[in-house]
Amino acid sequence: MIALVSARALLERIDQELALRAAAPEVQWRAGAREAFAFAAQPSRGASALRPPDLGPAPAPLVHALAVIESARFGEIERGTSDAAITESATAAIRAWSELAKREAYLVELARGMGASVTLPAMVDVAARRGVDQVSSALAARVHDGRDLAPLLRALSLVASDAGPSVLPTPTRMLADRGRVDAIEALLAPLRSVFDDLGARSATEGELVAIFTRVHESWRRSDRDIELEILAVERLPDFAWDFYREKRFKELARVLVPLAEPVASLSARIERGESAIAWAAPCAQAVVFRAELADRFDQQIELAERAYAICPSLRNARVVLGDFLITRAERALDRGAPETSKGTLPGEDLSRAEALYPELRRLPAAKKKLAAKTGPVRT
Repeated sequence: MIALVSARALLERIDQELALRAAAPEVQWRAGAREAFAFAAQPSRGASALRPPDLGPAPAPLVHALAVIESARFGEIERGTSDAAITESATAAIRAWSELAKREAYLVELARGMGASVTLPAMVDVAARRGVDQVSSALAARVHDGRDLAPLLRALSLVASDAGPSVLPTPTRMLADRGRVDAIEALLAPLRSVFDDLGARSATEGELVAIFTRVHESWRRSDRDIELEILAVERLPDFAWDFYREKRFKELARVLVPLAEPVASLSARIERGESAIAWAAPCAQAVVFRAELADRFDQQIELAERAYAICPSLRNARVVLGDFLITRAERALDRGAPETSKGTLPGEDLSRAEALYPELRRLPAAKKKLAAKTGPVRT
């Protein structure tokens, strides 16, 4: 720990004032880092004006100076400005310190010139961690304070995926991903605790609306992270089936309201073929509940189609969609219309319903009704 603190102190010191003067001549560098901080605290100026397009060719002292300035600027900008500026500043700080970690010869000379007994691995480790630690600490504070996490999560995601002009060392990318995961876990842990408590007893409608509203709010704060979507669809059946069996449909409908956006987002991920396919069944079931409780028939059948598209193997999706198709066909037959409200033929709807789930109870009667009008249904 002593070596680590000493290394950090070394890396915080700016001893190359000539490089700083060349980078920002309008700053008086007599006070060293203090002036750099004051300069960087002005969002309209600071590091963005000094930053070269690619830090790779930049002299090591300038990289060191910029790393300090980027960190100071981030500390100021993170307190309140646009999301885009926060993300840009956080990413720049991480990249600058990570670039410094590559400059081993400079770090060796820096330690040697100051007479410090600090090993090169310690110097490299501190430099690689410095930017990520700063952003992760700010992120943890936002989790605790209830503030928006999106700009900092985006920064860590960009770094973890190495989306940028220079290649970041693997340790930095792993640290960035760890910081993002830890923040999401800090959001999930108290929500899971509430769900566990509610699952151990008979939860009321109000309690469920409240916890699923918290899930929705956390999902929005976390830049719509998939883990919050998964939590929603995994925990919903623990409570929804009790309401459904007891025919408390209005209450269940109110419980489902906060989940509409997270479930729609997860549905879109699954349909795009992302790794979220593992949660296709619980996601589709959440959509099935909404389909059965929707106010209008066109909404019901649209949601049922969506549930089936998400998970064609889910029995409930096939049963509910098949039953709605029968309803649509029968309504057209009762009106004496040649087509359904969707423009399909009644026989087509019945044939599809039979293909989805042949044991549908209403299917034989609907087929007889169609045969009386047009002749036997072709299957």
